[in-house]
Amino acid sequence: MGTGFPLAGLQLMGFTLCGLAEIDRYCSHILRQRFPEVRNYGNLRELSERETLEITDDLDLISAAPPSQPFLKLRGISHPRDCLFDILKIVGRLQPKFFVLNTVPELLKCPYAVRAKTAYAYYLFREIDRLGYDAEWLVISSGELGSPFCRERLLLVGYSREFFDPKFPPRNWMEQYRNELETIGSSERRGVSQSNPAGGLLQFARRVDRSVGVSSGDRTYRYSKKVVKNILDPRVAAVALRRVLYLNSLVER
Repeated sequence: MGTGFPLAGLQLMGFTLCGLAEIDRYCSHILRQRFPEVRNYGNLRELSERETLEITDDLDLISAAPPSQPFLKLRGISHPRDCLFDILKIVGRLQPKFFVLNTVPELLKCPYAVRAKTAYAYYLFREIDRLGYDAEWLVISSGELGSPFCRERLLLVGYSREFFDPKFPPRNWMEQYRNELETIGSSERRGVSQSNPAGGLLQFARRVDRSVGVSSGDRTYRYSKKVVKNILDPRVAAVALRRVLYLNSLVER
């Protein structure tokens, strides 16, 4: 629910959802309703190596949206919710073709830990390289894609060097993204209504304000506000997934 990747992946076609990892009770409930046949593995930090390897033998993509508090508060691994390196540990075990991360741009300026002089991003990209992957990233605003709220996100796509020839690098991601924005702008100028990738979910963001008689401590209201605050618009998630589809087309050639 929070990442937007499962929904965007199913709508873009070409993706099959193999598993989830969510611990929030409310979000887990929504995921059970939306993907009843897909297993939720829970806390990824507690996944044993055996459980990880049992997920699937031919996994092509791992997508994740780790908590942003470690980077917003500039604490890095010192923050108890930091789990980005735990995600990379799973990537290392399963060795998929691709992995995708969604987080906040503050990661790029966050120190590795409290009072550390080295950047978190330095160790992040060093670990990605050690695992045999190259990575590219893009900072975009959800408002550019017609979202009802504007929020900058850092999208990072990693791809295994095993499948790519360094003599033939992929097309620049920014160029691809500009073409996507031009397509959106062209559709709007022609008066073509943009479909809602969330199937009405984003309309929910406009209804978070309390109704008359509902207290601010109401549990349903509190959970609803929490989910909307952390949601990744599926349109933003689709930007990263379209990049994966493009990179995969190069592999299949």
